[in-house]
Amino acid sequence: MVFETVGKKLISEGIAEYFERTLNNGKDNFKDSDWPENLGDFIQNKIIYNGGLHLVKPIIDRYGKRGIETLIINPPSLEDLSNLPEYQNRVIESLSKKP
Repeated sequence: MVFETVGKKLISEGIAEYFERTLNNGKDNFKDSDWPENLGDFIQNKIIYNGGLHLVKPIIDRYGKRGIETLIINPPSLEDLSNLPEYQNRVIESLSKKP
């Protein structure tokens, strides 16, 4: 996986996991402390699927379709991978200001 696509992969797989786990009563067991410090570790499926879910879940729970659209249009950049909780907070803050 090319590192520039990691943000898009986190969002797309996170959204897919969100719906799969919602339909199957699955939980989000990922924690912010589980985010890797090394960029190379983002290629692990555990990070892409579980981390992706963890990243998108509060946004989709709160903003639904609008949250999904925003995530798809504005996936995390390569720089955002070093602080995904901050990225998540920026998206939530941005959505909270829109009617």
